[in-house]
Amino acid sequence: MTTEYGVENHPWFNRLYSLRIKWCTALNNQYFSAGILSSQRSESTNHAMGFQASKTTPVTEFFGIYETTVRRWRVEEERKEFNSIRAAPTSVFPLVDLLQHASQIYTMELFRVFEKEFGLAMGTRAALITHEDTTLIYSVDTVGNEGSSHHVTYDCGNNLCVCTCRKYQVMGIICYHIIRVLHMHSVQEIPASCIHRRWTKFAKTDVWKRLLPSDMRRSAANEAINW
Repeated sequence: MTTEYGVENHPWFNRLYSLRIKWCTALNNQYFSAGILSSQRSESTNHAMGFQASKTTPVTEFFGIYETTVRRWRVEEERKEFNSIRAAPTSVFPLVDLLQHASQIYTMELFRVFEKEFGLAMGTRAALITHEDTTLIYSVDTVGNEGSSHHVTYDCGNNLCVCTCRKYQVMGIICYHIIRVLHMHSVQEIPASCIHRRWTKFAKTDVWKRLLPSDMRRSAANEAINW
């Protein structure tokens, strides 16, 4: 485009291109973003306070609205955290091993995300492409939609999974492609390498050290170092 319109030396276009990593979704699969776009952050703020405050709101009144909003957020957060730790989620699917494990480690909201991915996994098919020692590579696609195909690399020996859709790298939760492969191999628990501590029930406490298996603790410790 820059060549076609003759703007190779245009400073504004060159600067815009140098910042492409911030605006091009296709290039953001290398970074964890919890699936939140930059525009959504401002939209969330407007949704939280826009119905009470406006550009003509006095500063003192604005701070009153701000404090009330933050107080409401904290009360709601404590309620959801309590429910996540104490309550057991229900599911439209039978609580098979993977779903049972997800209900034990994830918060309520993240369990619903995992449950949705689990449901999508049941409508997919997996075909083995290559097999070398303990590493298997599958092609997973939605039935009737070959264009949705992604490759899942599963290391049985080290219990590691990687998918080309990179949902875990971006959102911190495994995709239905990986769930399909794990389900095929009758894996009973989500691999430690596929658990993002940020979304667990014990993200704010040290209780996870006593409840999670040793391999998960090591994975979480390495993740904490990266933080």
